[in-house]
Amino acid sequence: MGATRVDKGISVLNAIVGDHLDRRRNDLAIDMECSRGGGAPTPKLCVLVHGLGCTEDVFDFPGRKRVSYGALLERDLGYTPVAVRYNTGLAIAQNGRLLATRLDDFVAAYPIAVQEIVFIGHSMGGLVVGSACLLESRWAALARHVICLGTPHEGADLEKLTRTAVDVLHAAPSPIARLLGNVLNLRSRGVKDLGHGATHEGAGRGAWRATARHYVVAGTLTEDPAHPVSRAFGDALVRAPGPAAPGLRVFPGIHHVALAHDERVYEQIRAWLGGA
Repeated sequence: MGATRVDKGISVLNAIVGDHLDRRRNDLAIDMECSRGGGAPTPKLCVLVHGLGCTEDVFDFPGRKRVSYGALLERDLGYTPVAVRYNTGLAIAQNGRLLATRLDDFVAAYPIAVQEIVFIGHSMGGLVVGSACLLESRWAALARHVICLGTPHEGADLEKLTRTAVDVLHAAPSPIARLLGNVLNLRSRGVKDLGHGATHEGAGRGAWRATARHYVVAGTLTEDPAHPVSRAFGDALVRAPGPAAPGLRVFPGIHHVALAHDERVYEQIRAWLGGA
């Protein structure tokens, strides 16, 4: 399910006002899809879930045709890649429910019996995966690994700042300030949920499934994670979680988007999944 420029533009639109589009049943609202890539089906699935305003192409390596985390895991470890495309403007809990349902349908229709499922969620995608893992489903017991790349488990700072700005503008006596606050507040529910991270409705820390091993990948803007810039801004959008995060691995010098298509990150993913 490769994305065209039009697809990418629609994905950005959905990130901004996707919840409004969905409520109005607008044709531009993205309906969640799970599509199988690669060759012959295998009993091991790798489900890749993109982040805000993106498509599954975020996992493609720039300048390298047909090279992505999914394609490499198929080649190296025999996983069948499954790309998820969805409306990132919807509430994260809503997308979690949709993912659980769509995967139930996907596994039921899969041509062979599924024995193992690995999730790789980038940014918001990690929260959506966590929300889906809270729910009972036919595939839940098959989940073996959950890998979150640049996921704002503790909340995205930019959204927190926006939320504060809205509160300040709404409290101002000026009608123009209140109007600006109303405009800022039009951002989608999905964007608003990013400010709460893993504490939002339907995606608490209970999302860690007992059947699966969980890993957290974080990046930093500088080569020194202790540098004030990296401590303050993390990978540009998400700061590294605390040391108590399960399976935490920090990659200095890798920014937020690049976490979805970096050779060093892939080698770590392969080591985790290969038992190294």
